[in-house]
Amino acid sequence: MNRSYRWLWRTAVCVGVLSLLLQACSGSTPPSGSSAGPSVAEPSAPGATAAASQAPVTITMWVPPWFQNITGHEAESKNEGDYWDYLAGAYEALHPNITVDVTHVGWADIDTKTTVAMASGTQPDVIFDYGPRLYKGFATGGFEAVDGIYSTEDAKDFVAGPWNFSFDPNTGKQFMIPLVGHVEGLIGVVEDFWADQSKLDLLPPNGGTWTFDQFEAAVNAVAPTLPAGTYVMCLETADEQGMNQVNMNKADGGLVFTTDDKNVGDDTSKAKYEAVLARITDWYKKGWMTPDPQALAGGECNPVYQQKQVAVFMSPRESLIKAGLDAGTLGPFKVRWVAVPTSAGAKPKVFVAASGFAIGKQTDPAKRTEAQQFVAWLTSPENMKAYVSSDGPSQGGATYSRISIGTDGYPKTSTLLEPVLQLLANPDVEQVSNGLGYFSPAFQATRNCEFPEWQAAFNGSKTPTVATDAFWACSAAAIANAAP
Repeated sequence: MNRSYRWLWRTAVCVGVLSLLLQACSGSTPPSGSSAGPSVAEPSAPGATAAASQAPVTITMWVPPWFQNITGHEAESKNEGDYWDYLAGAYEALHPNITVDVTHVGWADIDTKTTVAMASGTQPDVIFDYGPRLYKGFATGGFEAVDGIYSTEDAKDFVAGPWNFSFDPNTGKQFMIPLVGHVEGLIGVVEDFWADQSKLDLLPPNGGTWTFDQFEAAVNAVAPTLPAGTYVMCLETADEQGMNQVNMNKADGGLVFTTDDKNVGDDTSKAKYEAVLARITDWYKKGWMTPDPQALAGGECNPVYQQKQVAVFMSPRESLIKAGLDAGTLGPFKVRWVAVPTSAGAKPKVFVAASGFAIGKQTDPAKRTEAQQFVAWLTSPENMKAYVSSDGPSQGGATYSRISIGTDGYPKTSTLLEPVLQLLANPDVEQVSNGLGYFSPAFQATRNCEFPEWQAAFNGSKTPTVATDAFWACSAAAIANAAP
């Protein structure tokens, strides 16, 4: 980990003036019971247990480069990933016998790195990663259940919304403490543009659904009156992480894979996929999109969201929403959260998953207790507030709506949680959990088959039919090459 943060925290504890040193040396607001970030008095979490002993213990932790510009701790979170080092130093200060060894691992490398480590029994004690990958580690014996971190009663709260994926469907064991929920099939509509034209009746209610025809009618009612420099939507087609428009294909039932993730979808799926691509290509030709979506990578639509330069958020992320705002409010304007549009008669599919903390397989009971206590502290209410106040990752995950789980406790309501629960409770919506196959080599390979074909359809070098055929062929080859 960053040695300067470890030195800062341990020196502060030794002289007994931790808050003053933090304020003077880092320039950040000193932690308190109500501010973001770790406090001097150790935050507690339900079910957390006391340390087994005071013997020296090293906890290894693998984390992605997430969280930046934490409110009140901007200096310690200037760069993505810095805050993990800061937290490690804070925990070491509270537990002088503990050393937290932090390793920063990018999303592109963590699956391979973890698989290799589990094969040799050198997996980390604590890891933060995407739920389906953590479940793979749990199912193959590399990670262990986290049931002991929270009480049985408190753990019941985890079954709501996107983070219900934290339980093994076969054994009921909880394999992950979720921190961030991911939802595909949810979009945000800026109500202001429709209210200005007295056209709110064209929008579905929060958590509601609509067809492509209803969506286009609503857009046509306001598109001519949008301010200069404001567009209907922003799409990112420069890389596989920016393919937020696949939401529409998945929600419409045009899935590329069968449930076992072994085959390209059938002819019906292919026809639906082509129809959606043709429709969105037409939107591009109409000028509904921000300029040059072919050059926008994952996350690069965020600035236009923040500046109210689009009427519809195709991949809303709560990293854009600071803690403390009322549900549905983003900056000075109102956002309505609804399902992506689908073809008439189609039941929208909403894909849910989560990212969070897991614990590597332990053989030492004392080490297990230390790892559990560390994860309980990482997910304490005070630290949860800090995560929610961050800018989140600036790259990756643009397909998803990022939903931080808690702002005033754990796992309490967050800004996007209520509309998401409304959407998932809608009987006209089908909820699908991203399982093991979601991060299979085949799926990863086909993601790279997709965005070049969308670029080709937009720039006119291929028709939607030819682009779909090319994507299907590329996907079939990728799946065949990835088959065991």
